Amino acid sequence: MEQFFIEDLLQYRQQKINNLNQILTSLNFANQNLLTLTNQDFIWLESNSRRRITLQIDHRNHIGFFIPKTHQVIEVQQLNITVKKISQFIPIVNNFIKSQEQSLFYQLTITEFDNGIDLVFSTKKNLNFKQQQTLIDFAKSNNCNVSLKFNQQIQPIFIHHFNKIIINNLSLQVNSEIFIQATKIGLESIVKFISDRLQNFQAIADLYCGAGIYAFGNHHQLKNIDCFEGNQNMIDLVNLNAKNLQLNHKIKGINRDLVFSPLNVNELKKYQAVIINPPRSGAYAQAIQLSQSKLEKIIYVSCNPLSFVKDAKKLIETYFKITKIIAIDQFYATNHLELVAEFMPK
Repeated sequence: MEQFFIEDLLQYRQQKINNLNQILTSLNFANQNLLTLTNQDFIWLESNSRRRITLQIDHRNHIGFFIPKTHQVIEVQQLNITVKKISQFIPIVNNFIKSQEQSLFYQLTITEFDNGIDLVFSTKKNLNFKQQQTLIDFAKSNNCNVSLKFNQQIQPIFIHHFNKIIINNLSLQVNSEIFIQATKIGLESIVKFISDRLQNFQAIADLYCGAGIYAFGNHHQLKNIDCFEGNQNMIDLVNLNAKNLQLNHKIKGINRDLVFSPLNVNELKKYQAVIINPPRSGAYAQAIQLSQSKLEKIIYVSCNPLSFVKDAKKLIETYFKITKIIAIDQFYATNHLELVAEFMPK
């Protein structure tokens, strides 16, 4: 992810406001009110806020970020964009990687869950017993979880603690591969946005739900939530946590690939509202079906304003309008933003 040095915080923020408003201008049609966001519509996060970071490792075991449009790594010793525990952990990891065989790892993801540090080392080959034991010893001495990612599969090597996400006093058990909002404040802001707008609804569909964190975060005021996700491991987590927390009477995980098999108009009739949080590429196929529905409300969470605009156009050219939109600067010191929008019937 491209990083840049911030000399003037006010100028940086104004640039983000201007860039987003420029993207949103194409939505000013079909009786949609003029969308112009101001500073009050933004939730600004500053340094030491990111709780997950992915670092590159080159063939000489330098760890850091790629120079844009190259595979050359700029080494980092500390990061002011991450939470302090991660920033403090980077020199430790750096020293460890430099002591290992060169080209053994090519990437490292560090996450601070609510109960500790989790590391995922990406490798292009199977590790032998000695190499795995070295990772185990490192994890034990630093009280962290360590997993290996090989052929797109994540295999735990040493589990010091079960990863937890705590939301609205619920402790959710999760794994290393879970999608997680970039910041804790960002997640809490999204959950609050949903909570403020989906009170006392009977039936909700949570699309691209991941591990169902939005559903669990709002379980106290929603009657029934069906969570749809194409990753079976995530659905297993939804149903495991629902059972463990005695919420399986209202929260249910359903495995479904929404890219190739979106919920159709007839299926959407059973729901009053939808929460949708698609990947960066958006959810155009699902947006087509949503646009033809008679839902009372749609809450759309997006990490990519460009794909959001594409999907939003389909919604507002038919039955819906945007009634509220906020931006969360949880990708501090990059060009990226998180958006959360409320759609209601015109």
